[in-house]
Amino acid sequence: MIDGWFSDFELALPSEYFLEHPTDDSDLQSNIQSTFDFMLTTFEIFDLPEGYMDGKGHFSEEKNSKSAAAKARAKKQMRKGRGK
Repeated sequence: MIDGWFSDFELALPSEYFLEHPTDDSDLQSNIQSTFDFMLTTFEIFDLPEGYMDGKGHFSEEKNSKSAAAKARAKKQMRKGRGK
């Protein structure tokens, strides 16, 4: 699905840009990324949590808190069943 989004999208290589627009700025740097990495970096700029695709971020925190709450309820039920 995502590959379809990029079918007509092409990232220009920095070297192509600088050949057309020479500069004498000695501090100028560039970063080369794949199309997919560029998309993720852009999403992170607009607040997608870093590492989201690896399961980090909004929903993983929610899942962990739900899991912790479920464990606490189960523990409470076990104590209740033993009369504690």
